[in-house]
This record gives sequence, structure tokens and C-alpha cells, in this order.
Amino acid sequence: AQLRLLQGKKLLEPQFELVLPAYDELLAGMRDFSRGLSDRDLVLELFDNLSPHYNRLVHVGNYPVTGPVVEGLSCSAVEAKLSEQEYVVVDDWLSGDALASLEQLAEERSMWFTAVDNGYLLKTSLADGLHAEVVVRVGRELRERCGVFRVHPLLDVVGYKYDPASWGALGHDEAPDGDLALVLMLGQPPRKPFRNGLQVSSATAAEAVAFHRGRAVISRTAVTVKPAFTGSDWTTGFVGRRVDMRWEFGR
Repeated sequence: AQLRLLQGKKLLEPQFELVLPAYDELLAGMRDFSRGLSDRDLVLELFDNLSPHYNRLVHVGNYPVTGPVVEGLSCSAVEAKLSEQEYVVVDDWLSGDALASLEQLAEERSMWFTAVDNGYLLKTSLADGLHAEVVVRVGRELRERCGVFRVHPLLDVVGYKYDPASWGALGHDEAPDGDLALVLMLGQPPRKPFRNGLQVSSATAAEAVAFHRGRAVISRTAVTVKPAFTGSDWTTGFVGRRVDMRWEFGR
């Protein structure tokens, strides 16, 4: 689906064009095998032919942003809230260009890898190819503008893309590294935002945060931030998938 999306946008590099028929042949063979219509050895042969390229060709288009990326964030309000409780929900804190660039990156870059946990989840990190200019600039500008981030260097950025087959709390319910985290929700709004947001809980408070494009939760590591996701509420197809991105800060 990722390669077909890039092909439709005329962004597919020549090496992808050569490999795409082999992917199609392998997927067709796997479908036939699951229905008892093809031989296992044939599927293994198709995979062996593709294995030198499988999950090794990565589209890493550039996504530049002009002007500040962190525009509407009130650092004083964030710091005041974090002095009272261990998390804060923020809206409209990214510039429009930055938000659009992050969503384009999440849709087009083929750096996502599949993991299975109560359904299907695609995950990536800075080391896998998430190191775009706009991603790093978000972390840098947060540290430059807000004192609460300034004392915590950026450790990593992790992305999660959900498949419609995914369900329940999965993905970034593992504890982040460091001392402070920002989780950003991206994607087209689902049919029922209130059951597709984030579940935030700490020793003193708990809240269900509804999905809203560009909404973020800033939290200390004592806080648990889990995604709530119901696949049937989302548009099917690669483009309509929800994406969460988490910036991790610490010493």
C-alpha cells in the first residue's frame, strides 16, 4: 500500500518500480497459499527472490518547513499546569505548515515496520528513518522556547501508525525513556473521537483525551499515556490511518 501510494504521487524511486511487481507476486502467492491454492515452496521461492530488498528500500523524501514550527504554545501555561499535575493537554501549538509536513512525512516515508500486538501496528524511530528536519525542529524549538524542556535534551522520537485491524490499548503504552514526553496525534478525524484518543493517568488524576488533529499530551514519565483505538471508526486504506508521534526528553 505504501509503494502504491508513492507511485500514485509519482514519488516512487526507480529501484522501487523494479521491485513492486515482485511484491505483488509474493502477496498474491501468500493469498493463494492461505486458500490452499498454491504450494508452500512456491511462496518461499517468491520470498527468497524478494528478500534482498524486503524492508530495505526506504523512501526518505525531504519535508522542509519555513518559519517557526512551534507557534501557539504558551510555555508559562504549560509550566504552571505541570506544577499542579503531571500532564497537560495542548491544542493548536504547531504551525499549520509544520502539522501538514508531519502528516505528509507520516503518510509518504516508507520507514514503518510491522509489529503485532492485539492487531497490527507500524512503528518507527529516529534510528529507522524518522529523522526529518521538521521532526528534529519540533524538539529543538520546544527546548529553546520552554524552560521545562530546556533542562531535558531530546533523546528520541518514536512514531506509531495504526491499522484498521488494531484494537484496544497498544503501541506506546510502554514507558518512554527520559523525564518528559510529548505525544502528538495526527490524521483525519475518526467517526467517534472520544473513543479514539489517549488515556492519560497519574497518581493524582486520570483523563480520557479525545482525538483531535494536532492535539498533544505533555507528561512526566510517572504518567501513563495509552492510545485508545477502534479500527472500525477510521477510514480504510493507507492514507486514512491514525499516527501518533512521541518526543522523549531526559538527562
